[in-house]
Amino acid sequence: MAKKNLAKIAKGIQQPKKKTTTKKLTPKEKAKALADELVKEAEDLIDFDITKTKEKTKENKESIEWLQEQVSILTEANETLTKEAVQAKNDYKKIFEEHQKIKNNPAAANQGIQQKVVKLFVELQNNLLGINKERTKWEMAKIRVVLTQMVQLFPFLQQIKKF
Repeated sequence: MAKKNLAKIAKGIQQPKKKTTTKKLTPKEKAKALADELVKEAEDLIDFDITKTKEKTKENKESIEWLQEQVSILTEANETLTKEAVQAKNDYKKIFEEHQKIKNNPAAANQGIQQKVVKLFVELQNNLLGINKERTKWEMAKIRVVLTQMVQLFPFLQQIKKF
């Protein structure tokens, strides 16, 4: 049988078996090898985590500062919009109240307009009659025509007409 194996080995069919001799480690050597392995792993983990942690904290600080800036900008914008909304609400209330007054009592609204028309008429009439700072009549401006048309449009002016 040994001859057959030698013939196969010579032909290259079968590889010779190598004897592997493993050196048996003593318990102290096993412990030391295990401790060295664990120390290497721990160093890799510690170095890896510390550098990444430092980078992450820098990024976090920058992102926190950016977020704080954005929050302050948005807070200011919110305050201005809130003030504008309150102002708009108050303005709307005033306009609505005036509209309701006019709607419920048209005579009061007409009275305000009537007073303004009377004021304009009196001023034009005084300039026509020469009752002004310059003490001159405004004959060239043809105010008489304007005043006559105003009397025709607003009959209540007939009561204060002097010309």
